[in-house]
Amino acid sequence: MLHNFARDRQREMDDMLLQEVDNEIAAAPFDILDDTNLIRNVQITTEWNNFRDQLANDMFADYQARLG
Repeated sequence: MLHNFARDRQREMDDMLLQEVDNEIAAAPFDILDDTNLIRNVQITTEWNNFRDQLANDMFADYQARLG
């Protein structure tokens, strides 16, 4: 019974906290981003694909080595 009471109370607290967070987000100042330096597209190259694959393989080998 105590467990169910605590769960119900937590749900009420979550609802109150979510509303509070929503209010804080709505009241926060909105900054317009300077998007001149944002990446707009990515060109796929064999070099980057190989780099990504090698990095993933190295990370997996390291993971397996740590597992023993």
